Amino acid sequence: MLPVVTDYFRDRLGDEWIRCLELCSEYGFPDVTFARVEPALLEARKQSGLASDPSTTKFLGYFAPGEWLTYGECRAKSRYSLGYCGLKMRELAETGHLLREGKVFSLNPAFVNPVVEMLTIELKVRDWKGVHRQAHMNRYFADRSYAVLALDGDIQQKIIDYFSRANMAGEIGRA
Repeated sequence: MLPVVTDYFRDRLGDEWIRCLELCSEYGFPDVTFARVEPALLEARKQSGLASDPSTTKFLGYFAPGEWLTYGECRAKSRYSLGYCGLKMRELAETGHLLREGKVFSLNPAFVNPVVEMLTIELKVRDWKGVHRQAHMNRYFADRSYAVLALDGDIQQKIIDYFSRANMAGEIGRA
């Protein structure tokens, strides 16, 4: 089912979307993730020399461009501990990812996130409540989240109605 779903979305999304492998969030690993990237931003990121691992990129996502945060403000946005925020912010200031002025930190303008939009897909054969839960959790970090189920028979309409009531019904079709 995974190759069919991946090809279905790839055909409809366009060339500016890339498939991300093993994107980890605090909610787990989505089955499939696509990211729409801005080529100019991707090139600027490469030129900046500021490489980052996924956890650093995730942490930097709590900083809006031009925004200055204290440890406490970072804690409120990220839900990490105050101590972890302080440690991570000081570390990222040393590596050049963040700018520091006294006790406030801001995203270095040279560090740009080339991801403009993110889409996740959860796949299940039978566990429709599980796919709903996972797709809903993915909406915390993805712009769009899809749930794909391999269903037939009487249960299909019941589940479509359930997702519609949960405001999660999107492109519903039968393959």
